[in-house]
Amino acid sequence: MKKLKLAVLALFTLVAVSNVNAQDADNPWAFSLAVNAVDFDIHTGSDQINDFLGMADWNISSSISKFTVEKYLDKGFTLQAAFSVNQLKDYGPGAIDGKYFALDVNGKYDLNGLFGDTAWFDPYLLTGLSYTIVDFAAEDFSELMINVGYGFNFWLDDTVGITYQSMLKNNLSNKVENHWQHSIGVVFRFGGSSDDAN
Repeated sequence: MKKLKLAVLALFTLVAVSNVNAQDADNPWAFSLAVNAVDFDIHTGSDQINDFLGMADWNISSSISKFTVEKYLDKGFTLQAAFSVNQLKDYGPGAIDGKYFALDVNGKYDLNGLFGDTAWFDPYLLTGLSYTIVDFAAEDFSELMINVGYGFNFWLDDTVGITYQSMLKNNLSNKVENHWQHSIGVVFRFGGSSDDAN
């Protein structure tokens, strides 16, 4: 848990010292606040679509539980850092409750680069790494996981939008089960520097 606390502190320090701006070539920063849901009950075969859309086995947070900060790099690529927490109900074969923590670093690719810019709708694909902890009263499990997923930003105006993201987190050592993490929230972007505006 000490490593997680240090990682979270580093993430918030990055946000505090950064000048938050829009997420494009002129305004490279953005951040979001969201609610997340975790689904450990992953089915295979024909049940995959029903499982993905079915919310009965989701662990859904009841308040803001995911924070992201993003830096636009170049040619549609963005670097995203995220921290999320959740409560797990009836987890695993023992059907016990626990806590969920994740620190993610993802690379995003804006699909508008392939299909043309819509200005109000930004779909993207992502991949990256997650340090994930499932914490129970008796013990906790943690490991590095591989993220793959997709999402979109739906811009309501020049600075505020709705963001949705869905990731499949794949384990590397079977300490934490593979799972989906979905999130929906509000994304903020701000104007560029005065030099960029001229």
